Amino acid sequence: MPGRKYDDATIAAAVDRRWQGQGLSRIAKDLGMTRGAVEYHCLAQGVVPDGGSIVWLNRTKVVRRGNHLVRLFTAAEDRKTEALRISGASITEIARALGRKLVSVRSRLQTLARRLEAREAAA
Repeated sequence: MPGRKYDDATIAAAVDRRWQGQGLSRIAKDLGMTRGAVEYHCLAQGVVPDGGSIVWLNRTKVVRRGNHLVRLFTAAEDRKTEALRISGASITEIARALGRKLVSVRSRLQTLARRLEAREAAA
């Protein structure tokens, strides 16, 4: 398995700058990261610009993101993902059970956790 591309200090700097409202492209250029890497690490830490939330406007099963198609998770898949994780299944096991890639399941679990935290904070 290859080593990590970005060290903790670089990721922390990117997350901090995004939290302050700086744009993804600017952060990426200044820190020598890709725009996608900045976006991924910020989302993984739950940082969205201006404290806003991410809302999907297109509820279709497959959407286009950039140059590729993305299959959205259904409510049933979310329930199954959460149930498997609670039961102690690894992310790899969950990915196999859903027929999804490991990175998709990992990112989805992070999204579900962010949403749960936002609901709890609003209550």
